[in-house]
Amino acid sequence: MLLELSESIVSTPSHRGRLAGLVAAVLLVSSAPATHAQELSQDQLQDSAESAGYDVAGDALGSALGSSFPSIGSSTVGEAAVTPDFTPAHVVEKRHLSGNEWEVDIYSPSNDLIITNTLVMAEGNEPRPNVVLLPGLGGGENEHWSRDADLPGYFAGQHVNVLSVHGGAGTMFTDWVNEHPEDGRVAWATCLGQELPLVLEQELYGNGKNAIAGISMSGGPALDIAGRYPESYVATASLSGFPASSGVFGWGMLGYVTMAHGGTPIDVWGDVLNPAWQDHDPAETTQRLRGKAVFVGHATGKPGEIDKMNDNDPFLVTISEMMSAASSEYYMKKARADGVDVDYVVLPEGRHTFGVFEALLHEAWETTLAEALLSE
Repeated sequence: MLLELSESIVSTPSHRGRLAGLVAAVLLVSSAPATHAQELSQDQLQDSAESAGYDVAGDALGSALGSSFPSIGSSTVGEAAVTPDFTPAHVVEKRHLSGNEWEVDIYSPSNDLIITNTLVMAEGNEPRPNVVLLPGLGGGENEHWSRDADLPGYFAGQHVNVLSVHGGAGTMFTDWVNEHPEDGRVAWATCLGQELPLVLEQELYGNGKNAIAGISMSGGPALDIAGRYPESYVATASLSGFPASSGVFGWGMLGYVTMAHGGTPIDVWGDVLNPAWQDHDPAETTQRLRGKAVFVGHATGKPGEIDKMNDNDPFLVTISEMMSAASSEYYMKKARADGVDVDYVVLPEGRHTFGVFEALLHEAWETTLAEALLSE
């Protein structure tokens, strides 16, 4: 089945064009000179503040997902440390939209950026847990939780805040080893792992119990961030994500993601020999999520009434969901073998659309996140 699908893709000119970026990305990262991963130094942070078919597809792609280089025996968890010597992350402005929905601007010193978020607030002033939702490839420019899902309706009456982030297009929500050619420093992992949890607790009634979930591009990074910052997140979810980000498949996907927004995969984690690739791959660092509540879900790629197509390309959302299925199943099997308790859900129909993302969020909340966040 996978072979037939590949032949169909290659034989169709429009489809070949869409896949050209993946091939170019693999060639780019495999031929680049070696670089070394860097973490943001305290001086850099100071400067920023001062400047204010499942089995078949899964088994076949599994070899491409994990067969590139040997596993790393040890790695440093976490990114740049936050100290009180500079302007900390804080709420800049809150704007009431309607009902229990707010728009909240939060300053991130690691990115030197004011990030807009949509917040569904629980009633009252009592401390409550938080769910952080990341957007997909476009950072919410075209599709976003606040526009394409009914978060206020679904979470009404739940004692939880739900914050959906705007921004981060093409960044993989990680800390880049090089600056973005146009946007400068990229440090989303530090922002989401260290800065945001403090703001939620200190300024938005948080109780210190948080979950982080991502869709599509951000599914894998959500798992990575939860593992890198175990004190910040008790639960995490990948919703139609790609939670295997090294190997040939991962290099191609990262190239497609970054090059569509002005960067390169080398800017993110260096060339393919750089240990940062596996250090940020949830499938290669599964042990970090032992003891955490973990949800991984996807659909089959089969069209269905669940799909919210908007202006999506039917071919692209079909093949994307099938790729997510292969990556997700590969991660699930590896994580469970490594002692991680993964709740795994496959929707019988649906493509890479917000209808599927929203349905998977409901599954994640009801099977995994609610118990982790609301239980004593």
